[in-house]
Amino acid sequence: MPKFLCALMLLAACAMAQTVEGSVVNSVTGNSIAAMQVEIRPASGKTSYSTSTDAQGHFLVEGVQAGSYTAGASSPDYSPSGSPSVFQVTAGGNPVKLEVRMMPLPRISGRVVDGRGDGVAGARLELMGAGRLLEGSTDATGRFELRPLPGGYILSVIPPSDWKPPDPEPDNDRVLVWTRTFYPGVTLLEAASRIVAQAGVVADIEVKLLAVPVHAVRGVLLNPDGTPAPKLAIALSEEAGQPAHRAQSQSDGAFEFPAVVDGEWRLAAEGENGGVKLRVAQWIEMAGHNLEGVKLRLSPPFTVRGQVVMETSKGMPAPSLPSVSLVPHAGRTGREAWMANWMHRPEMHFVEPAAANSPGGAATNQMHAEILDSFLFGGAVSARPDADGNFSLPNVYPGRYRIVPMPPPALPYYLDAVRMGETDLAAAEVEISSGAVPIAVVYQTNGGAVRGTVEKCASGTVLLVPQDTARQWLGFLRAAQCDSNDRYGIAGVRPGEYYALAFAGNGPLPELDDGLLKQAGKVTVRAGEASWADLRAISRGY
Repeated sequence: MPKFLCALMLLAACAMAQTVEGSVVNSVTGNSIAAMQVEIRPASGKTSYSTSTDAQGHFLVEGVQAGSYTAGASSPDYSPSGSPSVFQVTAGGNPVKLEVRMMPLPRISGRVVDGRGDGVAGARLELMGAGRLLEGSTDATGRFELRPLPGGYILSVIPPSDWKPPDPEPDNDRVLVWTRTFYPGVTLLEAASRIVAQAGVVADIEVKLLAVPVHAVRGVLLNPDGTPAPKLAIALSEEAGQPAHRAQSQSDGAFEFPAVVDGEWRLAAEGENGGVKLRVAQWIEMAGHNLEGVKLRLSPPFTVRGQVVMETSKGMPAPSLPSVSLVPHAGRTGREAWMANWMHRPEMHFVEPAAANSPGGAATNQMHAEILDSFLFGGAVSARPDADGNFSLPNVYPGRYRIVPMPPPALPYYLDAVRMGETDLAAAEVEISSGAVPIAVVYQTNGGAVRGTVEKCASGTVLLVPQDTARQWLGFLRAAQCDSNDRYGIAGVRPGEYYALAFAGNGPLPELDDGLLKQAGKVTVRAGEASWADLRAISRGY
């Protein structure tokens, strides 16, 4: 009898389980992919199942319990093609048959050489675009390979500090050094050419490091009372947290950096007085000549106070108040500047409010966290408001800052204004020299809506960009996805004039530029009203 009961229990368990089988195919060629890891993931907290494809790209998983699942595959050479679909496993039903489509990643490979044509070993690579930043380095021969998602990218190369210096110019005593070089061979981010990386396509390129003349930076480091600050380290860098040139102030506070290339640079120093940490950070511009008489004045920290003001209608529950961050200015060239630029990294700046338990809410909150992490990487100071909306930002030092409230509260709230005192900010950044002027972050609920259709949207993305350049920054930028009928809707929009852009299908958003804005539709948003805007999808450019 016990053996009979065990057999019955085993049969019952098998009847409740099912087989899931299918194939993994290349979304570009349609060919099957062998040796691909496959995972069957439950919608709830049940057991996952994993296997790998055979030589014909086929996989088989037996004993899958009834429930809702998604199937995914993973490989360093491929990325999922679109979002995974949910499928049902039914006890006693027919085997589930699937096709998992994977997009072959582009390959950007090549070589970094110096002016002599020698391969540069240990050069640092930054590939910026498609909402992402990839980093790498060259091997001993100067070769490199990067595997990004499809999209448009800007590649820059930072020479190793110990690389042999350039050959001197004939009949010229100018000192030359290697400098950050953007593909195809320029020193300015604005002049760089975009590399279009397409699925499964190999781009083989060569980047030749540029040698440029240098000039000196000379100045003096002062204490808060104006007296010289001797024997303190001073750092010169493209941005906070990056490798820096260093100098030390002399007995009279004087300092010198003898070899600085053109561009925007950050000077920073720290000291201490009576247990209080003193700091200074100042941006300078090098433009073809020596820079003399720079004054760096150390300062003690101060506290900036402010309030998040929410317009709450009678009977409406109080929303969760966003945290507020002060994000220091980032230079024009480095990755912090790229992350801060909504046109370079649109996916990180068009952030929609979403409840944690709503569809996609977890992913949206993860994006919020990534944004905050990227801001905090740059030395941001953050605070969470109390129940009355009041907040304090301690340990702030004089400088230029972005004021960033994040994450956004749930609809119907929208960001109406960010103020210093009684003045609306007319730019994304503001100079803060003391805690005397409070910050106000104002949300309202009388926003308008924009609805419409997008021809062949294919679940693509619609972006709303204020035409007022003073509001083209995080908090005022809005986005939505098209539904299965190619319709979209964006509620809780601040009244004003907007550009409307639509991009068909899945995939990362392209980097934006003035050329794309010229292709955008235009729409007027009025308080409490819905505006209609039919759009045509714009090519993502890859």
